[in-house]
Amino acid sequence: QVNILTPNIQGTSNTVFDAMRTQVRDLMNNTRWTNDKYQNEERIECQITITITEKISTTDFKGKIEVKSSRPIFKSTYNSPMLAISDQQFVIKFDEFQILEYNETNVNQNLVSILAYYAYIIVGFDYDSYSLLGGDMYFTKAQAIVNQMTQAPQPGWRPFDSDRNRYWLAENLVAPVYRPIRNLVYNMHLKAMDNMTKDIDNGVRTIADGLDLMIPVHKDKPNAYLLSVFFDAKSDELVNIFKSGPSDVKARAKQTLELINPGNSSKYAKILEN
Repeated sequence: QVNILTPNIQGTSNTVFDAMRTQVRDLMNNTRWTNDKYQNEERIECQITITITEKISTTDFKGKIEVKSSRPIFKSTYNSPMLAISDQQFVIKFDEFQILEYNETNVNQNLVSILAYYAYIIVGFDYDSYSLLGGDMYFTKAQAIVNQMTQAPQPGWRPFDSDRNRYWLAENLVAPVYRPIRNLVYNMHLKAMDNMTKDIDNGVRTIADGLDLMIPVHKDKPNAYLLSVFFDAKSDELVNIFKSGPSDVKARAKQTLELINPGNSSKYAKILEN
């Protein structure tokens, strides 16, 4: 699903933004991002919201892009949130008569590169949730786009642009030091949540054990962007999971979560509420 919001833009024909929505949707849905074959019902559910806050010229725009994706949990009607990223470094050129196409071997325009980058991030997280480090290929492709775009005039592709941008997310995802986070994505989904219809308590313990392994990551890299990305998507879900767990696991999980994600401490206090 693609949404284009223009809360502050005056005097621009809606046809430009209608065309943008159509082109973004078609690029994301019709490009083959993986060689694996999917049934329509197996395709990853995701949502892209582009908010245009400034019209720089007739074809140049500035704003933000929000990317969300989810994954179905086995034998349930529940979809688990995988990503909830808000990228504030969004500066693009768009002509309503152009066709957006991605070419993996060429340097693409900034809008296409951003969309392709997040497509690979979405696919990579999905694959990580089904097999251990299964997203490696797709995170490497996302990093390749970053490397292609280092000379681009637009922000978001270089380490000095921000400490929370596309460069740092790709770097974190391929760096060995952050593997406990990716391991937790796998254990939390395939090992725990997919089996919770059979054994809730064991699933909750599996997730708590995975969180404990993230403590050294937090101590070594407390401001890592990947930590923020993980908890932006998962903090509310973790509260709901641990509220239904055994009392000893609740206390341990609350303590661990408050340590490694202190910004959401007020949320984690709810784990111990009756």
